[in-house]
Amino acid sequence: MKTKLIKKLKEFNAFLPLDKIMQKSIKDFLDVKYNYNSNAIEWTTLSEKETSLVLKWQTIPKHSLIEHFEVINHKNAFNFIFDLSSWFEKSKKKFSDIFTEDNILKIHSFLLNNINDDWAWIYRQQNVRIAFSRAVLPRYEKVSYLMNDFIVKYIDLYEKIDLNDIEKVLEFWYLLHLDFVKIHPFVDWNGRTARLLQNLWFLYTLNNVNIVYFKNRQEYIESIEKSDNDIKTYIDFMNSNFLEFKEEELELVINKEIYKY
Repeated sequence: MKTKLIKKLKEFNAFLPLDKIMQKSIKDFLDVKYNYNSNAIEWTTLSEKETSLVLKWQTIPKHSLIEHFEVINHKNAFNFIFDLSSWFEKSKKKFSDIFTEDNILKIHSFLLNNINDDWAWIYRQQNVRIAFSRAVLPRYEKVSYLMNDFIVKYIDLYEKIDLNDIEKVLEFWYLLHLDFVKIHPFVDWNGRTARLLQNLWFLYTLNNVNIVYFKNRQEYIESIEKSDNDIKTYIDFMNSNFLEFKEEELELVINKEIYKY
């Protein structure tokens, strides 16, 4: 599975740089697919087609205003990490300049816009218990210190990693994602923020995006919860899901298809 995924990532990167038309096609594809799946994992009830209509500023009957804002906000947050990563640019900022507390808070604030602005730009000031979950989250007094350690840790790891070793690059993200959700720094929207951080990393290092499919939600959640005692199941799931998405995206590039919504 891991070997096949690495092969697909290299196959995708062989098509880079994309021309302007295919850049837009891939970005439109990601805007819809990523937005729908990441929000659906958090129980947004809009379908993929309805998500695409909201992205065109259409209103969907019998769906809440919050669900509409979730779509618009997610696109704005994704645009932000897309710009930070400089995916279509030849020059990139230093990783330590983009992987900052300010940018993490900003990503989260994009997601909350017009939904709950009171929770934006701050770590949680309360303890959180997740219903039907075995996870024990850190007390709120520790969150600021844990996030500082988190940022320092991954900037340090980045300085030491061989970016040509794709297996290590993948593992870096898997552990970054895991550490973030276990800190659970915000009252809500932690999962979506974690998946945006993962893609900031993937865009920056591998010129790729990973989408966790909504249909794989249960396996995704269970693999995170079991990871303290069974990290292999978590990593195997991430590799498998990433491969599934990469095959779908690669088909678009190979066939030079213009994705429109």
